[in-house]
Amino acid sequence: MGKEITPMLKFFGVGLSRTGTVTLTKTLSEAGLKVFHWPTRTQVFEEQWNGLTDISIIPHIDRFKKIWPDAKWICTYREKEEWLNRIGTYITGKDKQFDVGETTLKIRKSVYGSERFDYKIWGDSFDKHHEKLKKFDNILFLNIIAGDKPKLLFDFLELENPPQEFKKYNAKKYG
Repeated sequence: MGKEITPMLKFFGVGLSRTGTVTLTKTLSEAGLKVFHWPTRTQVFEEQWNGLTDISIIPHIDRFKKIWPDAKWICTYREKEEWLNRIGTYITGKDKQFDVGETTLKIRKSVYGSERFDYKIWGDSFDKHHEKLKKFDNILFLNIIAGDKPKLLFDFLELENPPQEFKKYNAKKYG
C-alpha cells in the first residue's frame, strides 16, 4: 500500500479522454487513495478525497488552482495524432450507440470546442490544453499508453510501493 496522504493534499488528473484517466484513477485507488473519476459537483466540494480525474474537472482548473494552490496536477496524454485518431473513433462510435446526455455534451463543448468530434477543432483544443498545462508548477505529464511506469507517478505523489506496470482498465472500443 502507498503512504497515506492527508485529505488536505490534493491532486487533479487533467488528461483528456482516452489518455489513461481511468487507469490513473484505479491505480491510485488501489494504492489506498480516494479518487473520483468524472466527479459530480457535490463530490468536488465535499473535501473527502485525494484526487479528481477526467475532463469534467478541466473547465474548473483555474478555480481549483485558487482553492487548492498546493495541489499537484497530473496530465495523462497520448501523442496528438494518435489521440485524434483514437478519440475520433471512440466518440463517433459512442455517440452512435448511446444518448450521452446534455451534461456530457456541455463538457465536451467546454473542453474540446464542440459537442461532436471534429478533427480540426478537437486538435486545436488539444494544443491549447497542453500549452496551458505546460505553464503549471507541480505538474506531471504521464504517457501511460507509451509505457511510462507507475514509479514516475508514485514518486511525484510521494507514494511508496508502486506496481511494476499499469493495468489496462478501460481499453474498450465503440463502433
